[in-house]
Amino acid sequence: MSSLLTLDRKLTQIIAGRPKAAQPYVAAFSWLGAPEVLLPVCLLLGAWQLAFGNRWLGLALWLAIGASFAGLGLSFIIRRPRPKSPYADHMPFKSYSFPSVHALGTIVLSGLALYFLDGRLQAAQWWVAAACLTVFVLLIGYSRVYLGAHFVLDVLAGWTCGAIAAAVIIVMVQYAARLG
Repeated sequence: MSSLLTLDRKLTQIIAGRPKAAQPYVAAFSWLGAPEVLLPVCLLLGAWQLAFGNRWLGLALWLAIGASFAGLGLSFIIRRPRPKSPYADHMPFKSYSFPSVHALGTIVLSGLALYFLDGRLQAAQWWVAAACLTVFVLLIGYSRVYLGAHFVLDVLAGWTCGAIAAAVIIVMVQYAARLG
């Protein structure tokens, strides 16, 4: 385990040690994956879908909010400190590092988007959407390490938890849809 943590710290140092000229742009991009951005979007789109559109998509978006809160709760159970960095020191909301809720939220929403777009787009369009969402998820994860907000393993754990949450939400929505 200690060799894994050593590798985690070394990879984090390599990424976070990159020149900081791009930091304002990376921070702005990272904000797109922030819970304070994603949660209101899910809440509003979910309410809209429940009222006027696809109620199962609305339910899935509201469950995605629950997944983000579960990830945040998990971080308070594990309590892994954030890397020592000026960015982490000045974060307005003090929380823990493991798992990355940015990574978790972006992969949950990307997975749900691809699920609900399947069959609604032509195959080539779906693959373009999948490629764009993959790049988005990867860049959000990279940005969190580059800024010094997370270690590499925090982002990998966020992606893993997010993928599991997306799969569980999809199964729940399919089951609810079958029940009517």
